[in-house]
Amino acid sequence: MTLVTRSAVAADVDGIASLLRQGDQHHAALLAEFFTLPNRVSRSAESILSIIAGPESDYLVAEDEQALIGVASVRVGTVSPESTVIARSSVVLDHMVVAESHRRMSVGAALLRHAQQWAREHAQQRIQITVWSANREAVEFYRSHGFREISRKMELDVDGAR
Repeated sequence: MTLVTRSAVAADVDGIASLLRQGDQHHAALLAEFFTLPNRVSRSAESILSIIAGPESDYLVAEDEQALIGVASVRVGTVSPESTVIARSSVVLDHMVVAESHRRMSVGAALLRHAQQWAREHAQQRIQITVWSANREAVEFYRSHGFREISRKMELDVDGAR
């Protein structure tokens, strides 16, 4: 397999939307109490194109000889200045999806390397991602690539149903 990663172009919109739907389906199946399949607007061509066109956002895609097989969305984000946390910016990796047929074939690692290069090009020293605890394969993938846990979100059901 010849694998290439690059910044997305307008012609990639349908492939990106298809991959994002795969990720959405994965999350909905994994954590049905938190995720539902999105409406068409959230994965519309316009919303995808706006990220591609943004000066501080992009979709990075992985392709083989036949099709797009992976996608990662990146953007520059900043901690709120009202926060007590020291203000600093980083690249936020909002989504990373590899086609199920191409998992465990280094596609995610290639996208992550491209995201690191994108971060350098945007003068950022860190990449952050939110990973749901139940998504154990993703947690292990990111840990194996040097990510470390920096916070933990917890929930209490006040009626004790959990």
